[in-house]
Amino acid sequence: MADKYRENKKKTLFRTFLLIIIDFTCLNIYLVISGITHNFNWTLERLTTTTEGLIIQFIQLIAILGSILLFLHMVILIGLYLKGSRDSI
Repeated sequence: MADKYRENKKKTLFRTFLLIIIDFTCLNIYLVISGITHNFNWTLERLTTTTEGLIIQFIQLIAILGSILLFLHMVILIGLYLKGSRDSI
């Protein structure tokens, strides 16, 4: 039972780390594209009519989905820690 708990904890920590890296990479790409185009205020018109806007929309979609998954993994990780502390009492 303890081995399965440790294995689940390691998998969850690794997945959480990967999701943080993906979100950080999306933020960096967003900042680079915004800096190259000299436009940090993306209007709806610019998002829908330019190639850079399309790329920004995809990056934001990936970042939002990654953030949702990151939140779920953090909840699972907290649950595993609470379950582990309760089992050790």
